[in-house]
Amino acid sequence: MADESLITRRALMVAAPAVALAGPAAAETETPVAALFREWRDYHAWLNGPETNGMGCSEFNVLCEHLRTLEAQIMGTPSLNARDTVMKAVALSYYGDEGLPSLVEAPDFWAEARALVAA
Repeated sequence: MADESLITRRALMVAAPAVALAGPAAAETETPVAALFREWRDYHAWLNGPETNGMGCSEFNVLCEHLRTLEAQIMGTPSLNARDTVMKAVALSYYGDEGLPSLVEAPDFWAEARALVAA
């Protein structure tokens, strides 16, 4: 009878994608992209929340500039792992509401994405 506590190579291969996209372990430090993403996420939530309801377009557009600044900082920060690249995609697409920038608009992002899939 096989020892059920052993991890098989197949089980490890099946689990690998989930492990790669999982959050950092408690002992890991937050990456620069993750810190910027957290700031972007919180600001995005505030900007789209009740605090800005009824705000004039010009005032709201000024606030949107800060969001764009955060996005540029995220894009300009090298990804250190797959999770960083996914966070970039989430921010750049506004949680999938928009399309991702083209290769011409974001060559570094696409280079990181291609490196992740070894293409």
